[in-house]
Amino acid sequence: NNLQSAMKKTKITKLFLVLAVMSFTFSSCYKTETVYYEDYDLVLTYYDTHFDYSTNKTFWVRDSVGMISDYIKPGDDNWNSFYGPKGASPQIRNEVARQLKAYGYTQVMDSLQDADVAINLVMTLIKTEGTVSYGYWGGYGGYWGGYYSGWGWGYGGYYPWYGGTTYYQYKTANLMIEMADGDSLRSLINYIKVTPGADPTDPEAPIMLYRWQSFVNGLQTEQGTYDMERILKGIGQSFEQSQYLKLN
Repeated sequence: NNLQSAMKKTKITKLFLVLAVMSFTFSSCYKTETVYYEDYDLVLTYYDTHFDYSTNKTFWVRDSVGMISDYIKPGDDNWNSFYGPKGASPQIRNEVARQLKAYGYTQVMDSLQDADVAINLVMTLIKTEGTVSYGYWGGYGGYWGGYYSGWGWGYGGYYPWYGGTTYYQYKTANLMIEMADGDSLRSLINYIKVTPGADPTDPEAPIMLYRWQSFVNGLQTEQGTYDMERILKGIGQSFEQSQYLKLN
């Protein structure tokens, strides 16, 4: 049990590291004009192989999508657009709820207390930039001599490379959808409320059980913004490849 608990607590961190590596790899390919960005979209889903999903009947979804960004600040134009009436946040939330209802789940609107599962939504919008410097190679000259008979003697050399610096910048957008067990989430929330200085990472804290997770990766455009059409397509793909969630 302790091992399983530790594994569950480190699972998200490991997955984020995997996505970060993939995001960098794919974004490095975005330097040419011939790239179709949607070709690099990726949907990963994880589920509890020992859980009976038919026992879930109701779901509760958070009221807005959590945002993690290093370039969008609360109150700026991008922030207001994201959380506006026609922004990404309500569209993502509504689409996830629609997909779950299509699979036979009933949405609990008012409170988390009566939901079998709780849906968490988080989007990361990250900008990475930096420089790469290439050193001075000099005019390397290798004395070849008469290595092979008939090749003669000589002092071979290369044209010098004086080095330089390349600047790079790219943005990544990733969506995470989490389905948490309702009872385990309620236990954790109660622990935080009643425990002074509560720390969710404390070994004595209740363990959050994730029944299903989806990571939609590669949602940036050539302009470095997120693409709603591809986000919604990624959400649909998340459920399409998770037929075990179906109740009907």
